[in-house]
Amino acid sequence: MIHKTLAILLLSAVSSLSQAATSPMPLSKDIPSDYAQKITDLLIQEGEVLQQAVGSKMQVVVMSTDDPTTRNFIARGILHTDEDSFQHQENGLAALLVGGGKINGVTQTVCYVVFNKERAGHIWRNFIVPLSQGDNLNPGISFLMGHEVGHCLDHQERTARLSKTLTLAEAGTVGIQTDAWIRSGGATTITNAAYAETAKTLFKDGGQRQYQERVADAFGVLWGWHRGLDVKSVDVVRENRANLDSWSTHSTNAALNGIEEFYDVAPLSINELWMLARGIQVRTGVDKRLMAGGDKAIINTVAKTNNNTVALTETPQQPQPKQPLVKDAMGRVIFENTRKFGSGINGGN
Repeated sequence: MIHKTLAILLLSAVSSLSQAATSPMPLSKDIPSDYAQKITDLLIQEGEVLQQAVGSKMQVVVMSTDDPTTRNFIARGILHTDEDSFQHQENGLAALLVGGGKINGVTQTVCYVVFNKERAGHIWRNFIVPLSQGDNLNPGISFLMGHEVGHCLDHQERTARLSKTLTLAEAGTVGIQTDAWIRSGGATTITNAAYAETAKTLFKDGGQRQYQERVADAFGVLWGWHRGLDVKSVDVVRENRANLDSWSTHSTNAALNGIEEFYDVAPLSINELWMLARGIQVRTGVDKRLMAGGDKAIINTVAKTNNNTVALTETPQQPQPKQPLVKDAMGRVIFENTRKFGSGINGGN
């Protein structure tokens, strides 16, 4: 059951990639004004495809930062920030899951994907343009929307499974990074009430933030493939993450390396795609510098129960891909054997 008073803003900053100029979609600090509305429309369309896939689990709603609903959330304290701070912290796209929200007077769980066209230049340069196929911007939009809705699926599964008490060993399977939970003051068991009390601190922890970005990136890639992207499209994401410090929030390549093994599997439902993404997250964990005793951990500690230390396993990091992406004269990545976009079981735009 979704905790109706808890809504966590999951900021999804999709960070720097190579600065490649392109035409007729010129590189600029911000999204070109003549494309801003088109991208908004495409986000809404992809949201509708995701809505069909998730069914009654949640409603997927795309809205802009200047939407009155956004300001209402700020005024009610749902975003845990003031409007000025939100506008400056939010980097183009963010996801917000609200339990007990109302759509057309009906109480539902709602995944709000918030788009700020004034601060979205980096997703334009780093994902939408490199993944575009000619003038077709859908491929980049599919990855980005998959990433954002992945945050909502993560939060929804976590709160649903916390209807019963979980052990520390089960924490990772519901998207809670164990070391971050302990640093945030969490007990050796995890309950819904304890999670609600700890969440505000937990989601500021670097280990928790990296853990949730890894599952969101994995799901975004899997969703993009489901929607028809070429297998090499993951290289765009990996190149984006390659220059980041291993302990940074968006250092997700440990989760993305080897993900190609899932490219040619039979068409899967969104639940099966999510299970794959969660499995990848659990398998790769977080960077060892964010784990207990790591120099980037907020508090260097481990949980102790009856004088027995809880064993925390370090995950070895995989080597980063060395082959550079091949781009055309306009800065778009050249893909081989590109699928017809939109050939997935949910149809195209």
